[in-house]
Amino acid sequence: SCTRRYSIRNLGDRIAPLVTDQQIEEVSETFEVVMAYARDARFGVKTNLSLDDVIASDQRQIHHVLHVANSPSGATVIRLSDDREMDEQAGVAFAVIRYRVDYYWSLT
Repeated sequence: SCTRRYSIRNLGDRIAPLVTDQQIEEVSETFEVVMAYARDARFGVKTNLSLDDVIASDQRQIHHVLHVANSPSGATVIRLSDDREMDEQAGVAFAVIRYRVDYYWSLT
């Protein structure tokens, strides 16, 4: 079994183009990164503290990669929120990061 699962999804809230012409338009959308972690002894004796450290590290790495990867493309990536939620009965911790991504795409 795995210690983490990741999911990235487009929330489908594309805003009407801010800039448009016959060839390109600027698009703005929200994406959500969901990370799920098993709450067990895999993260050390002090499970909650160690798990918090792992979640914080993953959030920093994902945020860094999104900014570095999108710099050459001209996309603007803005972090909207960082949330954490524990499901005590299922033994799962969730971390959710929402991003607003503004980019240009070709109409041709």
